[in-house]
Amino acid sequence: MLKFNPKGTGTIAAVMQRNPAPIRALMKTLMARIRKLEPKAMRAAYPSWNIIMFGHAGNAFCYIGATKRGAHLSFINGTMLADRYRLLEGKAKYVRRIEIPTGKRDIQWAAIDDLVQQALRLNLRASRLRALVEE
Repeated sequence: MLKFNPKGTGTIAAVMQRNPAPIRALMKTLMARIRKLEPKAMRAAYPSWNIIMFGHAGNAFCYIGATKRGAHLSFINGTMLADRYRLLEGKAKYVRRIEIPTGKRDIQWAAIDDLVQQALRLNLRASRLRALVEE
């Protein structure tokens, strides 16, 4: 589980300013979808990494960032998610990501929402376990 510092190292505006308008628009759409699915999620901006991270109680569950051609949505424990739609990419030990190029018209939002919800459930379970251990 990745430690989550809700203060981040900068502002969301600083991350957004680093990117062209089409990528900013895609990142804003991703942020809005995550916020709709979990309004209580804290956000933290890391301008040097060009990402915005989402989490609860010290645990991050996903982050969004820019790529050269669009944006990505990365899941901290992506290897533990049921990827029914085969959207996840990556070979890291835990993290998996979805790359979304700007201008893509056939974005599978229902599948992305499903992955975000799975990541949320994992994160909330981990947060509860962490709280029990720390008592």
